[in-house]
This record gives sequence, structure tokens and C-alpha cells, in this order.
Amino acid sequence: MQGEFIEAAFRLWGEESFVTALTIISRNGIVEEGHLDGFDLNALVRRDRVRLKRLLPEGTEALGFVDVSLNTFDNANPHWCFHWHICVRGELGKAELRRLRSSYRHDESAGIYRAVRAEVIGTDELRSVAGYCVKGDFKRRSGFLATPRSGRNPYRDHREQSLSKREAVELALAMGNYEVLAPLMAISLKRKRVNWPLAIRLQHIGARVSG
Repeated sequence: MQGEFIEAAFRLWGEESFVTALTIISRNGIVEEGHLDGFDLNALVRRDRVRLKRLLPEGTEALGFVDVSLNTFDNANPHWCFHWHICVRGELGKAELRRLRSSYRHDESAGIYRAVRAEVIGTDELRSVAGYCVKGDFKRRSGFLATPRSGRNPYRDHREQSLSKREAVELALAMGNYEVLAPLMAISLKRKRVNWPLAIRLQHIGARVSG
């Protein structure tokens, strides 16, 4: 699936000068550990697609995939964090990023300390960034307050660890309820029908269908 996503992004934007890489955390993607049976991935994808299409400039093309981690801070409040890694055609300006950050806000009570991250990349980095969007190895992110030796103010940091067997089973059982491409989101792009159901074949809106 990772290879399909990479090739889809490169076919679409491999000749562009810039692409904006986004990571977005929605409050709707925060689920208490042990309660994934009440989470609806399809609803998350549907709601955020509508929301992002409204927030981005009209006609902006974007391709994203849901990632998930089990987050804690000081070994407390363990929760699943379903979040987006998204490639956006072109460079988003300050005004567009302000709109995103005013809609997706930090919420420390939910463990959201930075809801929107953005980086403009050249298309020479597109394959590696697109590959980061789709991961099959999900982690536990253990946050803590780090105190630098230099005397600077403490800052939040984290360590990544493997999920425990119990955590991995909970996630696998929940994700088994969905199609493999359920975490995919495409904005201002049209998906082409092909024989292989796991293929990601997309075209620009208004482009003539071929092959």
C-alpha cells in the first residue's frame, strides 16, 4: 500500500516545484485506550475531507492517509491518536496555514499539543515524504518533560516504543473492520476505476479518463 501511495503522489505532482507536507490531528481522532470499538474510521475520513476541502483554497489537490499511535504523557492518559499525513499540491501560504490552525486547535486535555505541522518540500523529496504518509508499523509514543543541561526551559519530548501484544491486538481487531483503503483521503482528485481494488489511480478533476 505504501508503494501505491508513493507512486500515486509522484504521478500527480512529480513535475511540480513544491508540495506542502501536512500532519494534522483532529479532536475526533482521539480515542481512549480500550474504547476502539466505539471509533468510526470512515466517519473520521468523511468529516475531515469535508473540513479540509472547505479550509483549503478552492481546487487545491491533496492526498492523505490516516496514521495512528498510542500516546501517553508521563505514563498517564493512554489514548489512541488517529492523525493525518497529507501531501498538498503547491505551497500553502501563511493565510491558508492560519485557517488550518484556527480550525484544528491544540487541546492539552486531549493530548494534542500541536494540531497542525506544515513543511514545504521540493518534489525531489516527494517519494520519501509520501512514504512516511503510509506506515504499517504502529508505535506507542511515550511523552515526557525533558530538562536540557544547558539551562534552557524544559520542553516536551517523546520516545517511540513497540505496542504491547494487548495494544496491538486491540488495534488489529478495530482496523479489521475496514477496507484497506479506508484511511485514504483525496481532495479535488478523481479516483479511476481499475481491476485491482487496492490500486490508487487518481486524476486531476476535469482531466480526460485514460487507461
